[in-house]
Amino acid sequence: MTARTADRTRYDRATAHLDGPIAIVDLDAFDANADALVARAGGKPIRVASKSVRCRTLLERVLQRPGFAGIMSYTLAESLWLARAG
Repeated sequence: MTARTADRTRYDRATAHLDGPIAIVDLDAFDANADALVARAGGKPIRVASKSVRCRTLLERVLQRPGFAGIMSYTLAESLWLARAG
C-alpha cells in the first residue's frame, strides 16, 4: 500500500459518518508543504495568495509560521473580509 493510498483510507474512515460533500485538510501535509516553501524561499518572506488558500483558518495558521508575511488578495471585497477578521 502506498502512502497516498494509506492516507486516503484514513480520510475515508474518519469521514465515513459525515454527509457529503465535505472537504478535509491534512494539517500534517499542509504544514510540511509550508515548511518546504520556506526552505525554497531562501530567507525571503512569503506572501500567501488568498486565491490559493480559500479558508481563513488555514491562512491564519500559515501566517503564524516563520517565513510567511502577509496576504495577497485579489479583490477589495476579499481584502475587507480578511481585514474584518483581524
